[in-house]
Amino acid sequence: MIEFVRGDLAAVGRTTMSHAEHELRVSLYPVFHIGSAAFYSALSEDLGRFRVFLLEGVRWRGWKGPLYDLAARNLGLVAQEQHLRLPIGSERLALDMSEAEFTREARALPPQWRALLWFLRPVLWAVTATEIGRQSIWDSFSRASYIRDLRDPESPLKELIKTKRDRVMSEKLRAFVQDPARTQQGGLVAVVAGAAHMPVLYRTLRDCGFEKGTVRWFEVLEGVKVPPRGSGGNSVNHVPGHL
Repeated sequence: MIEFVRGDLAAVGRTTMSHAEHELRVSLYPVFHIGSAAFYSALSEDLGRFRVFLLEGVRWRGWKGPLYDLAARNLGLVAQEQHLRLPIGSERLALDMSEAEFTREARALPPQWRALLWFLRPVLWAVTATEIGRQSIWDSFSRASYIRDLRDPESPLKELIKTKRDRVMSEKLRAFVQDPARTQQGGLVAVVAGAAHMPVLYRTLRDCGFEKGTVRWFEVLEGVKVPPRGSGGNSVNHVPGHL
């Protein structure tokens, strides 16, 4: 399996893909939704050359606000939704379920999973308000955790958040890269989505005739040191590049 995440502390690999029969170039940007400000600054700079974006992200009826901001603050990190910057005037296309689709699927969840989804923001805050909770989140910033999560049995909530959305994103990506108007136009396209969705999106591009090109790695916790257990679980700054 191609690597999109590596290391004991996660680094994500931006993978550029090209097609032999046209000039459309697609770059896959796997992201963590919480990370260091330096991580999102580096991504934002790299994304500055793109003018077309396919973006993960869903809303559901009754939920319009941020999701990860409180947990990020408890960890001394920042949230993607607040710190990732795309070029002004760029074309931004939804790669995900519509609000109506996601709301319909969410309402079909068993009650306990529906409640967890609706109260996910305060739940994440409550978890990361404790030392043991912060340490569990820190432990999730690794390739081992990423691989384990991909292989874990699916709960109803995970099936919605990952598997069903994977199908929608794959279909939309396929339609985009097979659109004659897009292939004739060519150019650079960035796909920005959570790292867990990337294996499916990569396979979709391969099925459409794209080949893997260059990879550039970005440290998710650049400039941040994971606190040792027993220290309270709050991050402290240190010299960038010394993770």
